[in-house]
Amino acid sequence: MIGVLVEHKPQVQRKQYTTTSLCEICSREATHTCRQCNRRVCNRHYDFSAGVCTACALKLKDRGAEAANEKSVDLGVCAVCMTDATHVCKVCKRHVCNKHFDNNLDVCVMCRIRKERNDMKMNG
Repeated sequence: MIGVLVEHKPQVQRKQYTTTSLCEICSREATHTCRQCNRRVCNRHYDFSAGVCTACALKLKDRGAEAANEKSVDLGVCAVCMTDATHVCKVCKRHVCNKHFDNNLDVCVMCRIRKERNDMKMNG
């Protein structure tokens, strides 16, 4: 028809998840993708306010990028002792508690032990 305007809105394409898309932190069904690291995560491990996974949210918090009154990040449980996790290993990405985290190396105790064994093999 002449004189009739039809408004066309662009369609936003969202990534579709299949039932095989699992959270890369806890293996539940993934429903979000972290905009920082592209890790697929479930609702429990997604920080809606920042749009990132809980691991990246913790890194942002550690860097001081977020406000001081930010809510605590739920990392789930420690991969070693099943208590509340407070850190993410920079090597294997396991979530561990203070007791099972080496602050000097920024890794979990399992990765520290693996590194020490590799160093021993190299030196002797």
